[in-house]
Amino acid sequence: MHHDSGHDCSHLKEALADYLDGDLDTELCRELREHLKDCHPCRVVVDSTRQTIRFYAEERPVRLPPEVMRRLQETLKARIPPARET
Repeated sequence: MHHDSGHDCSHLKEALADYLDGDLDTELCRELREHLKDCHPCRVVVDSTRQTIRFYAEERPVRLPPEVMRRLQETLKARIPPARET
């Protein structure tokens, strides 16, 4: 199955926050769910965002070991591209 990673992903990522809040209209919601079935990268974004929301909703601060924090920061730096000047 060929996946077009361009237009679909960027279009749907804009709707992601509304999708997670449950504020998305039914048609776009269905489109997003269909997209998530075939698009692993977007599914990872949705799952990790949901976990983050749940984590903060519990409002229990958790101290991560320094080594875990360091690896997490390195991973995030590697995955998030630097902001481009416009």
